[in-house]
Amino acid sequence: MTKVLKRLGVAALAVCVTASAVLPANAAVSFQYPTSVTGVTVSGHPLTDSELSKGSYLINLVKGHSIFFDVHSTQPVNFVSGNGKCAQTGVIQSYNRSADTTRYEITGTGSTGQTCGLYLDNNRIFQAQIKDMPASQPFISDTTEPLTKKVGQTYTFKITLKDPHSNATFVAGNGSVLSTYAPPGITGPNGSKIYYYSVTALKTGGCGIYVSVDGVTYHVFSETVVTNTNTQPSAPSEPSKPSQPSKPVPTTHYTFTPTVTSSCKTYKKGIDVSEWQGTIDWDTAKKAGVEFAMIRAGYGNNNIDA
Repeated sequence: MTKVLKRLGVAALAVCVTASAVLPANAAVSFQYPTSVTGVTVSGHPLTDSELSKGSYLINLVKGHSIFFDVHSTQPVNFVSGNGKCAQTGVIQSYNRSADTTRYEITGTGSTGQTCGLYLDNNRIFQAQIKDMPASQPFISDTTEPLTKKVGQTYTFKITLKDPHSNATFVAGNGSVLSTYAPPGITGPNGSKIYYYSVTALKTGGCGIYVSVDGVTYHVFSETVVTNTNTQPSAPSEPSKPSQPSKPVPTTHYTFTPTVTSSCKTYKKGIDVSEWQGTIDWDTAKKAGVEFAMIRAGYGNNNIDA
């Protein structure tokens, strides 16, 4: 760290750099990247002491596009390019003593592959390399389709840069609909650079999500926010009262008198007294329901020819 202090000088002891990528007119936003002698972050990349002391950290800068830097310091400082034919710098906002801030701009002007240093008070803090406009998006997003979320919900998506020397920032097209959270990038497998960005739904509406890589802005996906229709939990119902024991039902005896109706023919009851050899008590028979008596004259013959 002693080397760092000597390298930067006393005027840069309280310096803080903030970078902003070029965005659509309806997506104005500032991306904060604080830097100091104890820790510098450029476009989401925290510089190590070694990178800071050597000014060796390399960023990509697309030719014809610009990246902005907000420099925070206790006094005005100079931010210049080591080669004006590679990259040009300019002041966007002069030093503000109340905010201790100056806004600078760097624009890629050189040939593809050309590299130059960027200096803060004559101390190189990083380098820029000129590259052509990518033929396709220079990143992979795990989310590309439109989303619908409810007010209060948060969604996190992943951006993987194809070039580890590139740097990314992101913004929501309408900050009143979605708030954003952009932590620094991390190093993934095989040295890739990965960002996990989050958006939180604030109110109903819709807007686009934009990612800027090396000063070029790309539309990634859109999100629509709808009303949160979650209902309030209903009040707990009162516990049911224990049922009272039922009173015994008195037993009632009923007398049924069936009425039988028959559609059959009526027959008379009689007796066969053909073989009766005793005396018949006709009064007893009558009381038993006998209405007639019969005597057979014979039983007939059954002849079979031989």
